[in-house]
Amino acid sequence: MFAKLAKEFWPGPLTIVLKANLDLIPTMITANTGYVGVRMPNHPIAIELITLSGLPIAAPSANKFGHVSPTKASHVLTDFALNDVTIIDGGPTSVGIESTVAKLIETEAGVTIYILRRGGVSQ
Repeated sequence: MFAKLAKEFWPGPLTIVLKANLDLIPTMITANTGYVGVRMPNHPIAIELITLSGLPIAAPSANKFGHVSPTKASHVLTDFALNDVTIIDGGPTSVGIESTVAKLIETEAGVTIYILRRGGVSQ
């Protein structure tokens, strides 16, 4: 199911949450839940950073918890004005809303998809 969703919607505004391989992914990245959210953004700068690193990149959201998602670099700067941050301004977002967050749960009967947050990809 993961591969099917990734092929259909990546790069793009879909975050897929799935059980983490804890032999490869530190529990800190999973917030001690055993699950990890993965995404392939559809922006040339983000794609180039990921490609050049040759590794997955773990990164927080560009907004504080509970705050409106930013659509411009100036929104991020406002949200983190009291923090020491570096912002790479790649221009305004193309979607303007959060990514859809879909959690995949495997059971003996198959895979169930739970929509944890509605966003740029419809249910």
